[in-house]
Amino acid sequence: MRSCNKKYCTNFSDTRGQLAMMPGVWNNITQTLSFFATNPFLFLGLLDVLSLPTVAGPTQYPNSKFVLKSNAIQKANAEWLQAMFIAFGFANAQPEGASNGMTAYNTPGNAGFSEYMYRYLNPAILGGFYNAYIMPGSEMIQFWTDEVALADPNNTNARLRQIAYQLFQNAALPLYNPPGLYEVNLSGVPVANTEPYHDGLVAYLATTTNTIYILCEMQNSPDLFDSAVPNPFADLIDSINFTNAIPDAILWT
Repeated sequence: MRSCNKKYCTNFSDTRGQLAMMPGVWNNITQTLSFFATNPFLFLGLLDVLSLPTVAGPTQYPNSKFVLKSNAIQKANAEWLQAMFIAFGFANAQPEGASNGMTAYNTPGNAGFSEYMYRYLNPAILGGFYNAYIMPGSEMIQFWTDEVALADPNNTNARLRQIAYQLFQNAALPLYNPPGLYEVNLSGVPVANTEPYHDGLVAYLATTTNTIYILCEMQNSPDLFDSAVPNPFADLIDSINFTNAIPDAILWT
């Protein structure tokens, strides 16, 4: 039986959860979205990214201030977001280089985790692990439904941190999606994308000018992935002095 034999951690007692943002990098020529994860991850919700400082330049500074989308937007998009998480897992479970033309795990070489999820999502064993695999996503769908019903947005952040902690304590750590590069093909070539997330994702991108930032819970498994990938913020950074290989300073101008 094929599968990746890598492990996220060698000592789960030292593993912790951390909140992180995963941007989707839109390619207007190929009509694809690329997502890169450095650590094993779950999807929690959707974010906006704002600049800091908020009253003066720089005008474009990534990773400065993450703001949750409204509870209503989270609820409206929670199901397709978790469907995309599941599609990522099945894409990773395919043989390296294989793709259904819609969702792909395309990270080559030994640095990636190709076929990691095959040990959990292959047809022979799927019934044993699938319910545990989808449970965190189901919890998040219910969380955002409850948040809208509560009509108490001022305390959403506190409750979100609480459920993120609960998921880390109770979700199966090996069933986080693996690190690596995921690609979503929305071009219709070679096949039309009929994945369950497709319609919701396309509708969401239409409201955000093809930008998407996903709030994730990641395991603090450092240096799991060292393959070079395109910098998703290459066209955004204008506030760091890159005269040397390492930034010299942040210039608030």
